[in-house]
Amino acid sequence: MSVVFESVSFNHPHSSTSIVSSLSATLVPGSLTALVGPSGSGKSTILDLAGGLREVSSGQILLDGEKTTSSLLRQRASWILQSNAMMSGRTAIANASLPLIARGYSHANAEREVAPLFIEYGLGHRLNHRISSLSGGEVQRVSIIRCLVSNSDLILADEPTGQLDGANSKTVAAGLARAAREGKIVILATHDLDVAALADQVIDLRTAAS
Repeated sequence: MSVVFESVSFNHPHSSTSIVSSLSATLVPGSLTALVGPSGSGKSTILDLAGGLREVSSGQILLDGEKTTSSLLRQRASWILQSNAMMSGRTAIANASLPLIARGYSHANAEREVAPLFIEYGLGHRLNHRISSLSGGEVQRVSIIRCLVSNSDLILADEPTGQLDGANSKTVAAGLARAAREGKIVILATHDLDVAALADQVIDLRTAAS
């Protein structure tokens, strides 16, 4: 799978001001791409376009060399946000196991598959705790685990470390880098240049259209 932006621009209807202007980029499996730039520069908009939540105003997005649709992009993408949607009444491991259960695993087999990742990410003592009792950093690590076990080809992360301390930021960033190494396409919007330094490709939106 590859995702290619060809001279993509986006502006709101009835507005002549482009939020994203003539962006061209190639994203391939095994790569982590960081979007950097000040607030309002279009980082989140690019993620929305890649995830099929918005339609391009001009240009096109290609999936495996063919022009794609927003519906297909939505099917291929998983999201990691500052405050990830979780089922607060369920345990951490139940939340992380949802992608496997959706693919037909039994609850027991899904949790057996996911449990080693909880140990790896320092959450072995928290896997049976309700998600509502976890800290923000712990919830973000659960979201990383959920993405690692999903069959999504594309992971879109919008400021996932924005509310975390230094140690948790490094853990989440390392998890995203691992997802890329395992063959996924990861696009990360961030203000944190230390996190961006882990990327294979950095798109600076102050200069992307120049």
